Amino acid sequence: MRSEYIWDETIAGWILGVKGYYYRSVLIEVPEIRINDLRVFPYPAESVLNIKNSGADVLNCTIISISGQQLRQFRLEGSNTHINIEALPKGVYFLQFNNGVAISSKKFVKP
Repeated sequence: MRSEYIWDETIAGWILGVKGYYYRSVLIEVPEIRINDLRVFPYPAESVLNIKNSGADVLNCTIISISGQQLRQFRLEGSNTHINIEALPKGVYFLQFNNGVAISSKKFVKP
């Protein structure tokens, strides 16, 4: 079976043809969606993790272990949040933030 690519001026893209059947491939641009600036400190954090959210978004937040296990979930509703992490064992973790449109993550270490 022989396939060939043909440039199609009407869509400004390549069409893949196989035995007389042609498939259009159109690239679309997806705008970048970002959650406002988030700061997580101190790094490393022993007992309390501070999160500064410079935006007005209410965020859902999840603490995820390095193995991908979801450990805790909570909501960030203010610009400054303090999370007690004393019960977490030493290791590397991720904070995943979700505002309903975009997802962002930050890494933190508990020594």
